Amino acid sequence: PKDAPKDGNMNALFGELNKGLNVTKGLKTVTADMKTKNQTGRFISFFFLKKKKRDEIKNEKLTETAKKSAPKREKGPAGIKFVGGRWIGENYNEGEYVFDKADIKSNVYISLCDDATFTVPGKVKSVSIDSCVKCNIIVNEVISTVEMVNCKSVTLWLQDKVTYFIFVCQNNFE
Repeated sequence: PKDAPKDGNMNALFGELNKGLNVTKGLKTVTADMKTKNQTGRFISFFFLKKKKRDEIKNEKLTETAKKSAPKREKGPAGIKFVGGRWIGENYNEGEYVFDKADIKSNVYISLCDDATFTVPGKVKSVSIDSCVKCNIIVNEVISTVEMVNCKSVTLWLQDKVTYFIFVCQNNFE
């Protein structure tokens, strides 16, 4: 090839490689405090800690996260309303609620509910459940899709059939 180094350059390269241990003479010596296993403070390694110390650190982090827990979400008034072909049930806490007027041409959307039970007795086009915690949803029959997004501890009972089921969770799911 045209770009190949000339023999003089190759001899210089091999001369440098053949120095042996003299190549590392100019490098700094790593002292004990520079090593990761000996560092303390922010960059502490879990691997090198004793089990008791690891458990203490985990417990401290758990209590810190409990103190910094997310603020309660602000909710509007609870209610079931019909808007543009969609039955919307929002902001319910505890209790049992029925979408009895939902029909084959409508969608059901349930959001921001805690510890509530919803029943959809008829055949509906689709069901969407968003940001609910500890809810029970009982659905008779769905034509197209049941969708759950950002829900925790939600139980879904499908009494008949559904074509597609979509579950989306940004964090970890329980």
